[in-house]
Amino acid sequence: MGFRPIPFTNTLLWFLFIPHSDGAEEDAANMILFNLAKRFPQCYVKNFEMATKKNEKITGTPPVELPPNFVSYDGTNDIRWNTRYAELVKYKEKHGDCKVYTKTDLGRWVCSQRSARASTAKNLSSKRIELLDNLGFLWSG
Repeated sequence: MGFRPIPFTNTLLWFLFIPHSDGAEEDAANMILFNLAKRFPQCYVKNFEMATKKNEKITGTPPVELPPNFVSYDGTNDIRWNTRYAELVKYKEKHGDCKVYTKTDLGRWVCSQRSARASTAKNLSSKRIELLDNLGFLWSG
């Protein structure tokens, strides 16, 4: 068994941990630091940042709260992409094409989709490319 001191304002708290080879001791210490840092952020600013990152490793990233009436066209929870895609669908219904003026938010998004497809990293999934193709999206413009 090992004791690990954690400074707490002017006193030291000693926590008893049972060592495990799987890192459970470190996870427990990080959880304690995380909770102390939440309660006393002025004392634990650096520890809070470290513990938050490690806590996300332990618990995973918190789930994204989706807006009401959210529709996932591409099967992801990417709110920004799906919202812009919905705007493009409405634009096409109104104007009959996907030729969006580039100085608008939607126009900048359209340009970023073209760039994402053309990039060597292939940042645009095949599902998104298919959705845009079915809409009559112009890949050069």
